[in-house]
Amino acid sequence: MRMTMREYVIVGIFALIFFGSSLLTLSTPIAQLLTSPAQNDTVNISTNVITFYLSGDTLTLPYYRNKRLMDSHPECGRAVVMVHGTSRNADHYYEDVLLASANDVGAEPTTILIAPQFLCRLDTSLAKYQDDMLFWTYNNDWKRGDHSSAAHPDSISSFAVMDTILYRLAVRNPNLDTIVVAGHSAGGQYVNRYSVGSKIHDFLDTYDIHLRHVVANPSSYVYVDSFRAEAGTVDSFVIPPDTCVDYNEYKYGLDDFGRYSQAYMWGQTKSELREQLSEKWVVYFLGQADSLYEDSLDDSCSAWLQGRHRLNRGEIYYNHILFHYGSWIHCKQTKIIVPGVDHDGEDMYRSSEGHFVLFDVGHATPWDCHCMWVDFSYLGPPFDGSFQQPYDSLATALLIVPEAGTIMMKGGSTLETPIIDQSVFLRSWQSRASVGR
Repeated sequence: MRMTMREYVIVGIFALIFFGSSLLTLSTPIAQLLTSPAQNDTVNISTNVITFYLSGDTLTLPYYRNKRLMDSHPECGRAVVMVHGTSRNADHYYEDVLLASANDVGAEPTTILIAPQFLCRLDTSLAKYQDDMLFWTYNNDWKRGDHSSAAHPDSISSFAVMDTILYRLAVRNPNLDTIVVAGHSAGGQYVNRYSVGSKIHDFLDTYDIHLRHVVANPSSYVYVDSFRAEAGTVDSFVIPPDTCVDYNEYKYGLDDFGRYSQAYMWGQTKSELREQLSEKWVVYFLGQADSLYEDSLDDSCSAWLQGRHRLNRGEIYYNHILFHYGSWIHCKQTKIIVPGVDHDGEDMYRSSEGHFVLFDVGHATPWDCHCMWVDFSYLGPPFDGSFQQPYDSLATALLIVPEAGTIMMKGGSTLETPIIDQSVFLRSWQSRASVGR
């Protein structure tokens, strides 16, 4: 399963044309030297690699997998891409999700499991490191989409690496219908910021592939506006006092996002990034007992404005998403808390809640029951009001949606003239919806 393997991915032209990303070599600010420690005593560099061709240069990225990224796997309908934490222990996270898929739910034979490994400069001294391997100068760089080290002639954003993985999964696997990108702790930071910055969902839509982001127990989040929770509250938002002047700079907010995300987000405005996040399917996945202060918790001024600990920060951030976008956003983004679990990725992913967010096995649907989806052209069955299996009539959704719930209509038209006898929000998605004509 862990043979040496080179998997060739032509990324340069694709990134330039599709994503508008310029693959330039840019240095990281020296201030980032004073960031979280990048210990490498737990780093086991994989011998499986993805190969990138960047402006004539050949570079590789190590990754763990159960099936080769370069091959076609027609038996697979799902892919799970797992992002490691700050220790860059991709092998541990891969083993966790492998156990969950193979032993817990039996999904491994029809699921592609990928765990990329984002190395930092400290790891270049390890025996398994090869000179052509991508690495990021400081350990915080890959978590926010920075370009890889300028030590190589060419570089690539860590977010463009993920885009490339998802692109390869889509074009190589004809029966793939779901991709889950999940990250715990520092990996959760990465997935949160990737969900804001990436445009890959538009490409995956052309393949009818549903993309889900799982943001698990990160130490901080990127906010899409300047509001933060009022002191002592979790759902009241104000502009904070000016005691923390840089609190809204990227990676904590969208101010000056181009400086750190470099070429990956160039050409996009804050408004476009906000709109992109509203289009994404996201689960904010939190451990109920992840409420302690410990060394790896971000204790910067900007982070403290987001909450006291990871659970508190996650609950506040989800409330902020509802505050910013309105209650309809719970149709696409939700919060799930895993009882009794602290800052432990294995316990999170191997819980019954973890089985559902990764593999759609067991547990209740993570998408809020106050939201129903309708597609007038959906032929079904089955019909359950979810995005994948919507109701085919507005009347059916109205019978089931609770008071003050939301009905999302996927465009199209219906001749129905239903009676609405309760408070309910009606919203079209992506295109105009016509009712009664």
